[in-house]
Amino acid sequence: MSHSHAIIKHWNTARRTLRRTPAHLGLGVLFLLSRFPLHMQYTFGNMAGGLLFKVLKSRRNTSITNIKLCFPELSEQQQLSLAKKAFNETAIGMLEAAYIWWNSPDQILKNTDFHGLELIDEALTHGQGILLIGAHFPSLEIA
Repeated sequence: MSHSHAIIKHWNTARRTLRRTPAHLGLGVLFLLSRFPLHMQYTFGNMAGGLLFKVLKSRRNTSITNIKLCFPELSEQQQLSLAKKAFNETAIGMLEAAYIWWNSPDQILKNTDFHGLELIDEALTHGQGILLIGAHFPSLEIA
């Protein structure tokens, strides 16, 4: 391989690596934030949502337009407030997903409350079937 080909190959490799760097940094930040207590993650999520609302002009405009179309009965201030809340909740959802991805089941269970487990035990004791229903929001997982 000639010297010029080696330089081009090296340059292409460096360029691909640099292209991925923002994603790697973002994942690193999410990993670090996932280690904080949940109440702090909610604070970070609200801060990140507010920042993203200001920075992502196109997404902000789309959000405001959609809210105006869906909720014409709200005042302009209420619509704006709802759009900001949507950004905050999306950022919090990302942090919650990171918390689940990078924490152990034991850590997650420490912050989980179960209500009505005695009803399950009672139904099983009497030979009755049980239907458990839970929410699943895949859009947050791929956002």
